[in-house]
Amino acid sequence: MINETKIKVHMVANDHGEAIRMVQLPKRFEVPQFSLEYLLEAVFMNGQNDIQPIPMTCSVSIGDVIEMNGKFHVVQSMGFQEMTAEELEEYKAIDENDRTWSKFVRPEFAAKMAAKETQRLEKRLAEAEAEAVN
Repeated sequence: MINETKIKVHMVANDHGEAIRMVQLPKRFEVPQFSLEYLLEAVFMNGQNDIQPIPMTCSVSIGDVIEMNGKFHVVQSMGFQEMTAEELEEYKAIDENDRTWSKFVRPEFAAKMAAKETQRLEKRLAEAEAEAVN
């Protein structure tokens, strides 16, 4: 059962992590028989602009974070994963071009992301060392 019919979604995937979309769930979702997974799917579905159009706002997408009953759930490529508030902040700190490939959204690509980040840091270090020499 949910404590509210309007659910907060942190639009991390496409709106730079700052926008919030409030998704209105129909009254039928106030019944306690629904599983958490089912309710999260309902938020995802009802957060589409085809269902609840909001001008100048993206639909809920893979990589967005649903906040329900004080807990955070990232929309993954398949299903949802609970995350802490600290993990949400860590997730928001990832370059927005890389977020949807992060360990939070696509854990299967975590090693690939780590290698990419290592390469990026090594490149920045090499550039800084070259600049220091000049």
